[in-house]
Amino acid sequence: MTPGMNTAETTPHQVSKWLLEMGERPATFSALVELYGQDHDRFYQLASIGVVADAPAWAREIAELAAMLRRFVRFGFQLDENSKRLIGSDNSLYLGDTEFQTARQFLKELSGTASEGVRHGRDYVGTETSPAEMRFSVGSSEERESDAAKSSARNDLKPHLLHVDDQDIKAIENGMPGYVVHELIHCARRVVQAPTAIFQGLRRRGRLASGRAYCGKPKKAFDSDGKALMPPPNMVYCVYVDPEGFVSDWDWVKEDPVRPGYPLDYRVRFVNQIADLTETTLLLPNITSIPFRKGKAWHSYRGDCMFFYASDARAYASRVNEDLTEYRTMDSGKLVGCKIKDFETLLTSLSRGDVSSSVPVGAVLAASLVRQMAEHQQREKRVFLTLIAETALRIEEAKLQEFFKALVNLDDEPDRYLNELCDLVLRMTDDPSHRVLQFADQVREARRSIEEPYLRLIAVAGTTSVSARAAA
Repeated sequence: MTPGMNTAETTPHQVSKWLLEMGERPATFSALVELYGQDHDRFYQLASIGVVADAPAWAREIAELAAMLRRFVRFGFQLDENSKRLIGSDNSLYLGDTEFQTARQFLKELSGTASEGVRHGRDYVGTETSPAEMRFSVGSSEERESDAAKSSARNDLKPHLLHVDDQDIKAIENGMPGYVVHELIHCARRVVQAPTAIFQGLRRRGRLASGRAYCGKPKKAFDSDGKALMPPPNMVYCVYVDPEGFVSDWDWVKEDPVRPGYPLDYRVRFVNQIADLTETTLLLPNITSIPFRKGKAWHSYRGDCMFFYASDARAYASRVNEDLTEYRTMDSGKLVGCKIKDFETLLTSLSRGDVSSSVPVGAVLAASLVRQMAEHQQREKRVFLTLIAETALRIEEAKLQEFFKALVNLDDEPDRYLNELCDLVLRMTDDPSHRVLQFADQVREARRSIEEPYLRLIAVAGTTSVSARAAA
């Protein structure tokens, strides 16, 4: 320990002075290893105390990186061979090839578990530990008190029990892909017990606006025979729960590259993230599954959604819009099924009060497409009104009356409306670069992007129907 440098007396100013004396350097993992080699205690102080607010940008960046490394040591970490990332509970760090090779041993050294031989770990018996290292490893008195309070609060909470509704159990036992069943039993249970993130607000409206999503990184995935596999890289497992505590959906989704353990589009999909200290357990009955029934569709009342699988190939979920999620194979990305949300609303639009025992999956997809296109066209109209007002300012006064009269008489059919509006603007302004024309090109592309996934799925679904009795 540096003479006279007791951590209790050390200030960010002193840490900043030392770092400046060491010289400017980039904020990299290698730079931290080098600083640790120069002075262990100063490195511990850099990670625990930080630097002054007006320190140079490079110094602040190194201090932030050191603090991140400290969180990895205190709260756990893993090294991902595929992406060359050091992954912690709240962040991740990409490493170079050389850095990745030394990272495990360096982090073990910081956490006091570095091996000195094949069988023996680091021996602390009779070894004096500096206050700086103690603060780095176990935290300040304030941090320890905060951790103890959180632990006490967690222990006082009663376990939260989750279930699967009988209707969904029957669907599981009636021919769902085998991997879906095995991952419910193993992956979903693991995730609700140890989530990396919990979100609230599965839908923007209705009963599921207060539903929850538990996201996590189970150590294994499963195939349709129940064989354990390595989890798919750069993906997280999500379990969706209604307000009454019933699990209705579970699947792999792509992971946010910046926030490990978070779904790629979590900001769009969910209303807000929540911190829940309650121990959560998923209770399941003994589930017996039968061989996969190709072209089968199921309706979940709890999840207000419809599931359709054309294949039992292992797949992940990819969100298309608020209604539609595609299922694509893990290996090739082939489209093999879908999930349709807000099912009962779509069913009402189809049935008009006369609900039959089953409805074609293609009809449900078509109803969802109509709704998505209608919402898109409402957004189009708002933009067009603004652009039309701008257009009016560029038209000669003598032509204005003719312009508005022609505008009122435009065809209501979306494509004709768009073409006629563009022709009208060109005729009145003689300006091929007009913003209305540019926006029209964007609208056509947006319409195609909405239609294409639905049309592909309608073709895949064929004559498949879904039971609608429970939603009637």
